[in-house]
Amino acid sequence: MKKAEESLNKRYGFKRTLNFLKCFILPLIIYLIFAVGSKGRFGSAGTMYVLLKQCIFPCLIAWGISFVMQMGVFDLSPGAVIVLAGIIGGNLAQMTGTGFAGMILFTMLFGMILTLITCTVFVFTRLPSLIVSLGMLMIYETLTMVLFHGGGVSIPADWRVLYQEPYVFIVLIGVFLIFFFLQNYTRFGYHVRALGNGTQIAMNIGVNLKKTRYIAFMIEGLFLGLAAVMDMSITGSEIAVTSMLSCGTAFSAIMAVMVGMYLAKYCGMLLGTFIGAFSLKIIASGMLAFGWSAQMQKVGNGIFLIVFIGISQNLALLLSKKAKRQRKLRLEQEAAQMNARG
Repeated sequence: MKKAEESLNKRYGFKRTLNFLKCFILPLIIYLIFAVGSKGRFGSAGTMYVLLKQCIFPCLIAWGISFVMQMGVFDLSPGAVIVLAGIIGGNLAQMTGTGFAGMILFTMLFGMILTLITCTVFVFTRLPSLIVSLGMLMIYETLTMVLFHGGGVSIPADWRVLYQEPYVFIVLIGVFLIFFFLQNYTRFGYHVRALGNGTQIAMNIGVNLKKTRYIAFMIEGLFLGLAAVMDMSITGSEIAVTSMLSCGTAFSAIMAVMVGMYLAKYCGMLLGTFIGAFSLKIIASGMLAFGWSAQMQKVGNGIFLIVFIGISQNLALLLSKKAKRQRKLRLEQEAAQMNARG
């Protein structure tokens, strides 16, 4: 009995390890395509290290919206929230003389306030999330042009520390651990997964839909506020945006989360989303090595998303059909054996 149990544990451990390694097939394939296709212009160790560092900012955004997306809600306003929260937080920190700490506090606070406003509009209007978030995006972008006379914000050089090493990786690890705890060891994380598997069923077993959505949007706001601080650390400023230019930030994060939701069955939502963000950075850098324009890079990202989702959805269908055929064949063989015995 003990040997059988040990054998079962070994097989289970081997399967988990194999599934974990499967997650890295996607970025590896993308890397090989661009490394070989660019004839050495892309793919050095230094380049990959830079890409790893660059993907932290979009990964913060993707992790921020992932709880919302797991419940079937799409938010297109993260880019506008980042810009507006950064402008407000940076200016208030300078006006109050609270320095870098004040910028972090104000920016994360207003990031949370803005996403809670979006959630409130979504909950009480009962409109589709895409329509609500698109409307809020346009409002937030307009506010970036109105507040502080549309001048945005520029921060002192000594405030631009969050993107420096090792702080940028400390932020990554810290957010990783927070997300991991919320996803796996809290009632909130359980409720999010339950709502993702069926809203009405989850509500029937006692999950509070409105409360869970508010908490998810609040966490999103905190993550977006931190992303705004990192964005200002990278560029040194935050400028007003208009004409829905911030929408691209949301689309990149949504693509990373969608990849993460597929890879979650192999390595979990947290790591899957990070791999998705890293894969998109590899694609962007690889297309740049090919000499593609910014417009063509957007086309490439769109093609990647369509191909990835198409393959993942059809692969699941094909595997299901294959399993049914094998089960049918096994039943037919068993029936033939019973007839032969009879």
